[in-house]
Amino acid sequence: DGGLFSDDGTLMGIIQKTHVIAHMPAAVTFLGSELWGAMLYVDMCRERPEFDQVLAEIVEMLKNYEEKIVQMLGAPSPKFECLLVGYSKSRKGLARFIITNNDLNQLEKWKLVELEEDTINPLPSPEALRAVGWTFPDSFDVGREGKTIMQAQRLTLLPHKDGTIASGVGGFIQHTIIKCDQITTRIVHRWPDEVGKRLAPEAA
Repeated sequence: DGGLFSDDGTLMGIIQKTHVIAHMPAAVTFLGSELWGAMLYVDMCRERPEFDQVLAEIVEMLKNYEEKIVQMLGAPSPKFECLLVGYSKSRKGLARFIITNNDLNQLEKWKLVELEEDTINPLPSPEALRAVGWTFPDSFDVGREGKTIMQAQRLTLLPHKDGTIASGVGGFIQHTIIKCDQITTRIVHRWPDEVGKRLAPEAA
């Protein structure tokens, strides 16, 4: 998802939310204000040489960012969900985590939670999955099944601060693959979304 949305669901910009941290190797994605991702990306690249060090310090890092963001915005801290995927030397393999500062998805705030291998966030509604004709495939192709899942996410309308509901997925689909010795990332699909307008979820 490459959409950047206002409180009422209007598309404010099309932005790359997944940041690749090549030296670990790892990648980080934020749902919410782009300020969180920008701050964490810089710290991961400049201050911390290994993914395990980030995992040990991520809660303190994000809480420090929250203080700075509140000062910059002059407003309460914006909600976020942070997804981290990287190669962990202590685990000798890839590790996946999520952390948030809110309880919208029934996660404990400010707690690093390890994810299962297959995770979809945000979760599409059953109605949206039926609308796109989703069935569990024998093998998963990002350009085919990935696009179908994200089309279901676009059809799953979310509440916004002004009381309206709107889609929260737009812009493009970015596919990032992390291995112990390399990272690849590519844009596999773009939607015809226009900055300054609400999304048209039905648009393929």
